Amino acid sequence: MQITIKKTMSNQPFVSDQDTEYHFLAFLTKRIWLSEPVTVFDDGNVLYALRLSDGTTFEGRIHGSGTDEDGFFIVFNLDPLHFTTELEELFEKPLPPGSATLVDVFNPHTDKALRALCDEGNLWPYIFNHTIMTYTRDCSGLTFRFCQGTLGHTGIVLELTNIVSERCQGEEDSSLEDFKNQNMTHLVVRKEDDLYRVTFLDHHMEHHIKGIPDPETGRLEAVLTMHHRQYTIYCRRLEIEKYQYFLHELATRGIVCTELHHREDGNSKAEVLRQRWQKAFLSDVDTQDIYLDQFLWHAFSYERLHALKDKAADEAFKAIQKDTLYVFLQEPQNDTTDICYRLEKANSFPLELLSCYQDVYVTDEAFTWTYVRTHEEGLCGPYFYQKPGL
Repeated sequence: MQITIKKTMSNQPFVSDQDTEYHFLAFLTKRIWLSEPVTVFDDGNVLYALRLSDGTTFEGRIHGSGTDEDGFFIVFNLDPLHFTTELEELFEKPLPPGSATLVDVFNPHTDKALRALCDEGNLWPYIFNHTIMTYTRDCSGLTFRFCQGTLGHTGIVLELTNIVSERCQGEEDSSLEDFKNQNMTHLVVRKEDDLYRVTFLDHHMEHHIKGIPDPETGRLEAVLTMHHRQYTIYCRRLEIEKYQYFLHELATRGIVCTELHHREDGNSKAEVLRQRWQKAFLSDVDTQDIYLDQFLWHAFSYERLHALKDKAADEAFKAIQKDTLYVFLQEPQNDTTDICYRLEKANSFPLELLSCYQDVYVTDEAFTWTYVRTHEEGLCGPYFYQKPGL
């Protein structure tokens, strides 16, 4: 669409660092006032190309729009996967007023398979961040599975068929196999004419120490190495399916799971268990000034209860008998859901599954021991505590 830019400035003065989307609204983000209102997708999922009159083109996403005393504006965030250092420097300056064009180059809302991932409030560019990917290949194409990371307890199956081409760029001898079972950094999916373009990106810096000390100072030398790998697949058909990863993994291990998290008439089984947890483990504990109303695990981080930590906690959890377990979270997910599970025949329960959740509590049926994973893992937790004398 044709637009006319009236003026631009950084959007940072308009946002607070307390804003949940501060990163998208403050950095490499401009507030652009236009001569008249336009209809745009401003949920941050659609990739737009903003082409100025001199031909300079910026690709980015619109994270809001509105009207103030200067007229209608859009909040345009430069996409980090589609800019160069030169474009970044140009974007930091005020954009010249005048005629420009704004075109959506990738709109997941117009594609049924892609739209499904946006309907629950996910930001499309970051859905796959920090997930673990596995894949299989057969005569019809490629099937990818993504789990953990930003997906929580959701799993995603991505099927690519009618593959036209595959291309690897970056380090020599790189391949799609290099991305398998690794912590994903970026996965870019775009629709280009009648083809889907799926690109796996890995940019990371590796820090290591040279084994030979400096002859003059005796110090070991630190070396930073930048790695870049990119694998791109073009295909004519793409299908996406979501499933409950946590429940799926339990079923494959023969663990019997009863979901107890649906709230009825304001009652919550998880809240009952949270209260029971406090009674079982904290009834004789001084809980003053440890902000227990924020997190029950503060009893461990403030050392009012002395629990095993980190790897020792993990090993204790793996070793203990786990016939029947309760799994619940610190807080409800929303007004209708308060995650809570009862697991039976749970001795094969894998510790890794708890990464689906943050601030998650596990206990045996009699509440004689508990294992907790926190959102500050590494600094606080995980923790394992067992009542004395058991």
